[in-house]
Amino acid sequence: MLILGIVWVPCLIATAEEAGFTITDDFVQYIQSATNPDGFGLSKDGRFKPYSTPMGRRIGYRQCIWDESLYDVGCTKQEAEKRLRDDLQRTVIELKGFLTTNVPSCTWERIAPDYQEILVDLTSSEGVSGLKPAVIAAAVKGDARQLIDGMLYIRTFGSTLDNLRNRAFAQRWIESDRLTGKKQKKEIK
Repeated sequence: MLILGIVWVPCLIATAEEAGFTITDDFVQYIQSATNPDGFGLSKDGRFKPYSTPMGRRIGYRQCIWDESLYDVGCTKQEAEKRLRDDLQRTVIELKGFLTTNVPSCTWERIAPDYQEILVDLTSSEGVSGLKPAVIAAAVKGDARQLIDGMLYIRTFGSTLDNLRNRAFAQRWIESDRLTGKKQKKEIK
């Protein structure tokens, strides 16, 4: 049984790799396709411009506006990707610190790489305080059935489903054989 509190103690880790997680190009492409598959806000000049979401104004891959000048000039795909990679780095470090403090019986290294990726994915959208204890428990145990059957991966904006991220998660993890060992026949639309 895992008992989790909302306590966070920073750890002395500077990069995701030092935390034991490699941010691969494949993972970045997945996050990009999960957050902005159609290039929303991408103008004809190849620059992302800010757009509105239920979470407020965003740019690129649902990133917060990090500089007021973005409203005037936007950012390139490369700038948005670099910012995304930097955000994922911070997410990994924050997540590992949270788990070290709140789940001391399980080290990050004992969590299977696919489940580490799932935790980073969910934390990148929900924040560590938004992670459900059942999600952490399923990841620590490597329990795909609990994660899938319990629909623990479902994300919302308040009362609205985040269909883009939920669909991308389903395609990457549920419809493939990555977690369950067998392909799912049902297609999620």
